This record gives sequence, C-alpha cells and structure tokens, in this order.
Amino acid sequence: MKKIVFLAVISLCVASVSIVSAASLDGSRLDVYFSDFEADDGGLVGTLDWEWGDYAWVGGSCYGTSHVQPPAPYSGNRMWGTVLNDCYSDLGNNSGYDTCVNGNPADDSILSFDVDLTGYADGTLEFYEWFDLFLNWDWGEIYANGTVVFQHFGGGHVPPSAWQLQTIDLTPFAGGLVTIEFHMMASAVVNYSGWYIDDLRVTTTGSGPSPTPTATITSTPEPTATPSPTATGPTATATPLPPVPATGHAGLMLLLLAMGAILMLISRRS
Repeated sequence: MKKIVFLAVISLCVASVSIVSAASLDGSRLDVYFSDFEADDGGLVGTLDWEWGDYAWVGGSCYGTSHVQPPAPYSGNRMWGTVLNDCYSDLGNNSGYDTCVNGNPADDSILSFDVDLTGYADGTLEFYEWFDLFLNWDWGEIYANGTVVFQHFGGGHVPPSAWQLQTIDLTPFAGGLVTIEFHMMASAVVNYSGWYIDDLRVTTTGSGPSPTPTATITSTPEPTATPSPTATGPTATATPLPPVPATGHAGLMLLLLAMGAILMLISRRS
C-alpha cells in the first residue's frame, strides 16, 4: 500500500465555480448534439487516461479503499471515463490544485469534441457525470474555446452516491464552432475511481440555422414605343425610265431625249 504524509493546504479556491444552470431537459429545446456512447464514441477524442468502451470494473490499481466507482453507466453499457475500468493514473500533472489556475493545461488528460452552433443564438452543454477524484489535490475543469466554464476543485473528497446532471451555458460561444474540452489532473500518489461522462448533449432553444435569403429578381416591363403620326400629302408617283442601252452614242441620245420628255411632263403638271 502507498504511504504518504500530506501537508495541510489552505485552498485559495471555493468549492466549485461554473457557468451553470440547474434546468433539466424539456420538450422546448432542440438537440444540436447528442450521444449516449452506445453505438460509438460520439466523435470525442481522449488523451492519456480518457477511455471509451464497455464498463466492467476491475479496480486493481486504486489507493486504499476510499474510492467509489460507478455501479454502471448512466445508461446502457458504454461511456467515457478515466481510466474506464480502474482508478486513474498517478500522473503528477495537477499543477494549480491550490490556486485553481491550471499551470499547464497541455499535460492534462483531455476529452474533447466540436459542436457547431452556427446560426444559433444560445446553447447549453448537458451531461451526466460520476466524479470521484481526490480533491483538492486532484481536480477537473471544462473549457469552451479555451475559456474555463466549469471546475471541480477545492474542498475535500466527497464520495459520490449517484450520477449527477451538469448543465453549462454555452450562449457566449453561440454563433460558430465551439470546441469543448474536459480536463482532468491527478497528483502523483493517491488515485480514486475517476471522472465518468455519459449521455452528453448540446441543446438550443432555436429552431435551427436561419436560411440564407434568396434574392428575387423582378423584371420591369420596358415602355412600349408609341408610333409617331405620319404626315399626309400628295403622293408622288414615280414614272419608270425607259431602259438604257448599255453603250454607244445612239443610246446616249435616246437617254437625253427621254429625260427631256420627263422634265416637260413634270413642268406641265406643276
């Protein structure tokens, strides 16, 4: 059995901090994302201790007997957990446990996924959790687009007795893609059963993304031109000319005579 002497630590944090509402699901909300993790891992990606799969507790590497593992997933047979069927690892990556400021988020056990809230005015993250960490040395927090929106820290270990519903407001991040990350940090010695997540969803009160307006082109009829009045008066009648011989003086003489006759006719009529 592991042996350790703990120094008394006065936590600078309160027991928890979060952007949380106590509202539960109702018929007025629309699921943007939901997974109970039965068919697959829900598209989540886990690092270090985070594991997905069938739950069948073994618990061979736990510190003492103070841990309280979940009796079963919240629903079905599968869920995410750290470690899924044993107590979490003594990673020693619990920087910030006494100040509630994570000194190195990159070395945490991280469970992450993306949800698209484009076109929505609000959003809420909801999930069931079984949280059995050795507070305040071991702790956890949730990020949305790199901002801390929920923390488990401070105080002392309180053994869980039932699955708890957590709801976290994502409205400040609505309107675009949101990356959600569950961060878990562990001390180097004591380890309890861990942090378990089931029935994860993101909801909104909106009915869905607004459709993109379609421009409608309305053609305007061209004005119809009104015919201008036609001037009236005597109509000149063209008198056909006699055929002109192609060549020669005789042909030229005949042409001159014909023209003279036409001129005389016109002068008489006028």
